[in-house]
Formats: sequence, C-alpha cells, structure tokens
Amino acid sequence: MTIDLHEVSHRYQDVDALRDVQLKVGPGITALLGVNGAGKSTLLRIAAGILAPTRGRVLVGDRDLWGRSSRSGALRAVNLMPQGAAFPARMTALEIVTYLTWLKGRSGAEARRRSRAALGDVGLGDRIDTKFGALSGGMARRVAFAQAIATEPEVLLLDEPTTGLDPAQRRSMVDLVAGLGD
Repeated sequence: MTIDLHEVSHRYQDVDALRDVQLKVGPGITALLGVNGAGKSTLLRIAAGILAPTRGRVLVGDRDLWGRSSRSGALRAVNLMPQGAAFPARMTALEIVTYLTWLKGRSGAEARRRSRAALGDVGLGDRIDTKFGALSGGMARRVAFAQAIATEPEVLLLDEPTTGLDPAQRRSMVDLVAGLGD
C-alpha cells in the first residue's frame, strides 16, 4: 500500500507549516527526520486524515483521503500513533484501545479481541484493566502504540514512538515495528 501526498500545504494563521510537499511512500519502513518545528507532526496528522491540508491531495492506495466517497475506506487503511496522545484518565487501557478500534469500523467483539492482542504485543497484557491515569508515561505511550496497531492498518504512522520509553521498552518497540514492516 502506498501513501501519496501531492502538493500538500498547511498554514497555521500566518505560518506555513508545510509548503507544496510531494511524497510517495511504499511498503516497508520509512523514517521521517527533521529539526523541531519542521512540520513532521503536521505532515503525519494530514496523512492520517486528522488535519485537513490547506491545499493538496492525499491518496492512500488509490483512495483520496479527503474525498467524500473514498474517505471512510482511506481512513480504515491508515492509523496514527500521535506524538502526544491524551486519553481519558478514568478509562482502562483495554477500554481506550477497544473504543478507538471500534471507531475504525471493527465490530465490538473484534475490537475487543484485537485490542487485547495489541496490548499484549506492547507488553501491557497484565495492565489491560488499569486506568489510564494510573499508568506511567512509558506505559501510556505503549497504550498509544497499541491503539495504532490494533486496527492492523495497511499504513501505520508513528510520531516520535519511542519518546518516554526506557531503553528496554525502546528496544522492544523497535523490534515490534521491524516485525510489522515485514
């Protein structure tokens, strides 16, 4: 599956965050590097369908991410682990991941099954009933990663995925991502 950005621009009031970005990414793992403030998070939010570009098109495969008739199919094919994920403190890890997986079009039972598996994959199988507010920062990042992989997207976008993880968790995350890239 490819993701194509065609002349994508985004403007925040009087600041150009992105200007005429042309990018085509195919299967496998691709890293996006740049200095702070370069527009990486903006680009990922646009590619995930969260933020509308000021100008340009985004295609997920052959589906226009912002097209009226193709948007829902394109959104189901892509998922994002945002840089700063904030979830309700009173919801459990399982409730959060299940709800977000259900929002991506899975049935309730399928969302719950996939969510349990994803939380296990990120090393939180024993914390599924823990309230989000009681999790450490590294565990919270892993909940964000679990919600991104639970839908088994064709295009997975990760924004600063190892921020806040200890060295062992970082290694585990890198290994898991490498396995997904296969």
